[in-house]
Amino acid sequence: ILSRIYNPEEFGLYSLFLAVSGSIAIISTLTYDRAIVLPKNSGDANKIALLAIFFCFITALVSLLIMIFFDDFFINYFGGYRFILFLLPLRVMQIGLQQIFDELSIRHKFYTSLSILRGSNSLIVSLVQFISRFVYKLDGLIFGRFIGDSILLIMILVIHLREKTINFKQFSYYHLAKVAKKYMLFPKFYLPQIFFNTISLNTPFILLPYFYSLEVAGLYGMAIRILEQPLRLIATSSQSVYYQKAAEMFAKEEDIYDIFFNTTKGLLQIFIIPAVLIFIFGPQLFKIFLGDNWFESGIIAQILITWLAFGFIKTPTTMTFSILSLQRVQMYGEFLLLLLRIAAIVLGYYFFESYFWSIILFVIPSIAMDIFFIVFIHNYLKNQRWKICQSKL
Repeated sequence: ILSRIYNPEEFGLYSLFLAVSGSIAIISTLTYDRAIVLPKNSGDANKIALLAIFFCFITALVSLLIMIFFDDFFINYFGGYRFILFLLPLRVMQIGLQQIFDELSIRHKFYTSLSILRGSNSLIVSLVQFISRFVYKLDGLIFGRFIGDSILLIMILVIHLREKTINFKQFSYYHLAKVAKKYMLFPKFYLPQIFFNTISLNTPFILLPYFYSLEVAGLYGMAIRILEQPLRLIATSSQSVYYQKAAEMFAKEEDIYDIFFNTTKGLLQIFIIPAVLIFIFGPQLFKIFLGDNWFESGIIAQILITWLAFGFIKTPTTMTFSILSLQRVQMYGEFLLLLLRIAAIVLGYYFFESYFWSIILFVIPSIAMDIFFIVFIHNYLKNQRWKICQSKL
């Protein structure tokens, strides 16, 4: 429905806003939120959450000051829309808090509540986006996303306040400094890794409008949106359960190879049939369900589907890097991938003058790096299993 009342250029602006705000938000907590599930002691987990909240507010405030100071540049960059100067910092704070309370929810095993709220969130976002255009004739893609995600955040906050999973009385400089030092590995190595990963994933949204047009960014954004939304619900839930269980087992010095292998295998089995359907019938399916304007988006989906398949089954691999404290390897890999992805889009433009080729070249190193990460963790865990067996003997 949305694809018929909004055009590719409007989706391009929407994708650009999400890419910029998401790239800032992902580092707003200095990735301390990823450490919330690790401590055995609930008090330490609470202090980490408070530390992450503190950095989240600081990042949002700095973002606001930068937007105001360079207002002319950002207004032009976002197509002349002044409201983005103030909405983007709010979006950064919103996503940052969502990351924190998602991790708290994982720690306390609120899996059912998270799944229900995320499913409802997709419906609410789309409903607000539809009403904004169909009833009020507004470009409501950005506002719909912000309002829908704000409702999700409020509901999760209510759950945690009701269950008393967070204690703000522990907010003190001494407590924050102590846990910040203890879990310094996350901002030191995981923060650059996840920042490189986020920027490289958003590279098409940043560079495609520059080399081609906002419309091309919109076509790419629609392909990603259609393919990722259902996958994200499954992947995020699987990631939450796997991370909590594997981290708990690792803390007890238990072997986690089986849970890693079985989760990866299970995700592959889930993805293989829809991946084949998109690879064969992508353009036709997009034209039927989204309209004639989105036929080329279906072609892009055909290009992306193999990469997204590896990204989907890589979910346990990504979390295992954190559990094993191997963020340094991830950081180097993601930095190399960022450079390769930027070069891919630039080469596609200068050598072929085709955004299809830019996207194809973008996907190739992405698949190669995903395979490398999966194989690396697989072999590492097999070696760990052998060492555990030897120690028992």
